[in-house]
Amino acid sequence: MNDVVVDRFGEDLGWVETTSAKRALYQAGRWLFQDGIWRTKSVNEPNGVREQSFAQKWVDIPEKPEDFGAGGQRTDDMNLARSSWTGPRGLGVWVRRRTKNASPWHMRMALPLAM
Repeated sequence: MNDVVVDRFGEDLGWVETTSAKRALYQAGRWLFQDGIWRTKSVNEPNGVREQSFAQKWVDIPEKPEDFGAGGQRTDDMNLARSSWTGPRGLGVWVRRRTKNASPWHMRMALPLAM
């Protein structure tokens, strides 16, 4: 994947960290991010955010490459209508998967609609 951004949120849904990279490769069940920046909260920085550049960084996230696509279905067709809600690649399936992985609620709905 190219131009990847991963945001992590805490239990209170507050921002914890962001890892962004020009490239991400999936190898042996893990993600290798290349040429990127890791950002996290820091009380020692003037803007409250610490930034650290990296050439390579392993990032453990539960999603696999196939989790990021619509599975061949046009995202314009993923709506809340009953036929697409319950289908194998419907929006309801997407939301349930994101719920299982504890994604923030707004991302469960916004991401497939933005694709």
